[in-house]
Amino acid sequence: QGSPYVTSGQYAGSQQHRGAAEIQADGGAYVLGQLLGLNSHQATIGYVAGWATAAARSSDPTAIAAAVRAAADAVHHAVTTIGAGIGLHTPATA
Repeated sequence: QGSPYVTSGQYAGSQQHRGAAEIQADGGAYVLGQLLGLNSHQATIGYVAGWATAAARSSDPTAIAAAVRAAADAVHHAVTTIGAGIGLHTPATA
């Protein structure tokens, strides 16, 4: 199985991959903001929703949810990997 992360070539090459990368980037920023006590919920929802349609290549809610879930899984993996690397214990996935 390939990497869950979007490469720079994929990012530049298609709206689908750019959408996934934007969701991953904003998801990571949202998690970091939450850890720092910042509330970016309102700004994040609209931004992610816009790119989720591009990532899903569809306006179907099920396809959009799947694209967001895939990006969230990639962000969760990155956060837990980095957290473990610096000695933080992160909660398990629900």
